[in-house]
Amino acid sequence: MEEANSLSDRLAIIDYGRVLALGSPEKLKPPSGAPHHLQSELRSLEGLEPLAAKLRARPDVTSAEVTPDGLRVIAANSDGLLPELGAGTAAPACADLQITREASLETVSFDSPGGTC
Repeated sequence: MEEANSLSDRLAIIDYGRVLALGSPEKLKPPSGAPHHLQSELRSLEGLEPLAAKLRARPDVTSAEVTPDGLRVIAANSDGLLPELGAGTAAPACADLQITREASLETVSFDSPGGTC
């Protein structure tokens, strides 16, 4: 997606042969104020599903999912998330943590798979 963003003037997002969105990379990106993406790489994946469920129950969290490397959280803001992540994992469990807030083509979302933009 990074190459598509930097090299293309016009993009199409296609799902099962159906064009979901068409336009410039800037038009397809979410507006400013994009959600925070927290991607953690953990040394131990033990007990992550209950932590993910607890995070999903927060009103500011859009999604929290266990990945093969750790945990991915998308939230309206990162207020209070880091202490909760730290308390929910075995210390010292975190090998790497990335927090991004920039709008990107990776964060383009649709109401439902196969929905329209």
